[in-house]
Formats: sequence, C-alpha cells, structure tokens
Amino acid sequence: MTRVQARLRYICAMVLYATIGPILRFVNLPSEAVVLFRGAVGALFVLLFMYAKGMRPDVAAIRANLPALIGSGVALGLNWVFLFAAYLHTTVAIASLCNYMAPIVVIALSPLLYGGHGYRARVGPSRRVGGRGQPRGRGAGACRGSSLRAYRHLQQDPA
Repeated sequence: MTRVQARLRYICAMVLYATIGPILRFVNLPSEAVVLFRGAVGALFVLLFMYAKGMRPDVAAIRANLPALIGSGVALGLNWVFLFAAYLHTTVAIASLCNYMAPIVVIALSPLLYGGHGYRARVGPSRRVGGRGQPRGRGAGACRGSSLRAYRHLQQDPA
C-alpha cells in the first residue's frame, strides 16, 4: 500500500466516524434502531471480509468465550445507544467528550467496585485529569496558577 492510499483510507475512516453525529440528527429513528442496524451491517461486512480472505469463524473458540462475548457485546451496544441518544439531546462535541471520559470514570469507580485495593494507583490519574482545567480564583492568572498547582502535584505524588 502506498503512502497516498494509506492517507486516503485514513481520511475515509475519519469522515465516516465524524459524520455519525450530524447524520443522526436528520434520521427519524430511535438510537436503538440505529445501533441495531449499524451492528448488523458491521457484522455482515466482517463476515464478508473473512470469507473473501478464505477465513472461517472458529466456532469452538466462540463457544468457549460465549459469556465474555455476550457481555462485551451488550456493553458496547449500550455504549452506542447512550452515545447516539446523547447526540440527539446535546451537541456532538459534548456527547463525544462525555463518551471519551468513560474510562476515567471507570478508573475512579474501580476502588469502590474492587474493594479499595490499590486506591492511589487507580484514582491518581483521574484526580490529575479532573483537576487540570479547573481555574481557581478570578482574573487572567487564575488558570495559570491552577496549572502550576497541578504540575507541583504531579511532582509530589508518584502514584
């Protein structure tokens, strides 16, 4: 694959991903229907690609991992449903930002879910991300002071 082909593929992927939000605003379907259709089309393309390459699904591996596959599929489907519903109720930028903050929320909640083991290692990164953009005080130097405090915090807390 040449460099130009790689760039064209990358641009096409970004355009497809970036147009999901605006297109959902013009489609009169609930987010659940869009997710179902999108999942079905994606599964069909994966199967067609596999058959075109001469690959066959490993039925034994699928059966062995069926509970994990169902659980991850439900989680991914619900994530899409909530994201697409958020696209309809707020701006695309805010909905995408909230979606990208999901791993930080999981890291922050993991001590509660897993009994508080390794609290500093799990909560440290989310504290840093959460406190980065919080301006303190008023005036032009408020954000600068907050950044300086966050930098000092990073130096003192190795967690």
